[in-house]
Amino acid sequence: MTKTPVSLLERLRQPAPQAAWDRFVALYTPLMLHWARRLGLAEAEAADLVQDVFVVLVQELPKFTYRAGERFRGWLWTVVVNKWRERRRRAAARPAEVGGAVLDDQVAPASIVPLEETEYRQYL
Repeated sequence: MTKTPVSLLERLRQPAPQAAWDRFVALYTPLMLHWARRLGLAEAEAADLVQDVFVVLVQELPKFTYRAGERFRGWLWTVVVNKWRERRRRAAARPAEVGGAVLDDQVAPASIVPLEETEYRQYL
C-alpha cells in the first residue's frame, strides 16, 4: 500500500462504519505491529500497543479530516509513538519488582519494629 485511501477515511466518519473498520484494521494492523517491533517491543507487547492505538483511533478517526498534501500515516506514526512513550512512562512509574513480587506488596517482618526502636534508643 503506497497511499492511504481517502475514501476509507471518509467511510470511517459515517455512522456504523463496520465494513470500513474491518478494512482499516486489516490494512493498518500489520504496519503498526511493524512499527511497534521497530520501537523494540516483543510480539505480545507490540500487539498490546496496537490495541491501545486502536482505542485512540476509534475516538479520533470519526472527527479526523484528511487534508490533501498531508500524510495520514505520518499522523498515525505519531499516535503510535505517543502511546509507546505513555506506556514507557507508566512502566517507569511502577515500583520495581524483585523475584516476581512487587516490593509494595511485601509485608515487613514483625521483628523490624524492635530493631527500629533499638536503633532509635542508641541514637538518643
